[in-house]
Amino acid sequence: MIQVVLLSGTPKLSGSTTWINGLITGFSQLGIEHVHLVTGVTGDFPSSAQLAFYTGRPRSKPYIRLLRLLKIHKLNKKYFSKVEAAFFSFKVKKLLSGKLAEQVLVIKDYSSYLPEVFKSDKFIVVDVLHQQYQQYQRGGHHDHLVAVSNSVLAESRKIGFKVEKVILNPLDAQTLHKKAAQYQPECSSPFILFVGNIYRAKGVFELLEVFSQGRDDVFLGYTLVFVGNGRDFNELKANIKKLGLASRVILTGTLVNPYPWIAAASLLVLPSSSEAMGYAAIEAAVLGVPYLVADFPAAKEFFCSDNIFNKNQTMSSTSSMLNKMVQLLQTKQSRLIPGLSERMRPEAVALEYYSFLR
Repeated sequence: MIQVVLLSGTPKLSGSTTWINGLITGFSQLGIEHVHLVTGVTGDFPSSAQLAFYTGRPRSKPYIRLLRLLKIHKLNKKYFSKVEAAFFSFKVKKLLSGKLAEQVLVIKDYSSYLPEVFKSDKFIVVDVLHQQYQQYQRGGHHDHLVAVSNSVLAESRKIGFKVEKVILNPLDAQTLHKKAAQYQPECSSPFILFVGNIYRAKGVFELLEVFSQGRDDVFLGYTLVFVGNGRDFNELKANIKKLGLASRVILTGTLVNPYPWIAAASLLVLPSSSEAMGYAAIEAAVLGVPYLVADFPAAKEFFCSDNIFNKNQTMSSTSSMLNKMVQLLQTKQSRLIPGLSERMRPEAVALEYYSFLR
């Protein structure tokens, strides 16, 4: 019988998807029956779980589509929310009927939707803070709240979140290496890489500016590659053209498997100052690839000082990023904080979550 439900929305290119897949590996290694329940559809990133259920989207129902056409979701939000909640509860009950153990652990991201059916004593719900909120945001029902770093735990407590403890995100190194060997990236020159959502807050425009500054000098012979998509994709594309870098920058869009690009990179750069952990940089390090991250609050919990640039100091962030990039292209330093990989083993992380059930 199923003891653990891993709950998420439609999987996409994000750290949350990597986290869910790592937990799937961990619970599989422990021999604990689990299911990945998606309140959505398969999308571009099908679940890696042997047992995965998809509720579909509410708008697949004609009545709910009609309500949306009549703009009821804006005119009467409370009623529309009840209709959607009824849809998800019906679907979840049908999918899980007769398959659950006497008591079940439900693990989800703090921002993910929790169907009403899980709000009973049968279920122990664990919410996970994967990001640092700037102000308290009231969440839904949960029995336990954890964070993915000490920094997120401390700052979240300051603004009202009742966080119990830190559980690191899992890192499935074996699967990572297998995926990294699945194909060869189409780039004839050495390249510097960004992987993630193409949002201004992720520092993508600063990275482009730095690359432009050094294109005929320290980055001569290098290509800059952006893997991902997002709301600022078109603006980034326009800036690349404006700077005359169309032949030196590659935009791959979203990739289901970006790991061959990470493994082949000369340097991975994560210039965002709002990371809770920095999954892509940790994955790069495990693959032996030099990485550079901004000095976001949790950076020193995971990364060596040689791989962190000062984004919030008196020295301009672009100068600091440029100097560190040049240094790392020479030294090729790819180490993480000692002992981190061991603490992030999928089975070790899954066992920490499982302790809530026991």
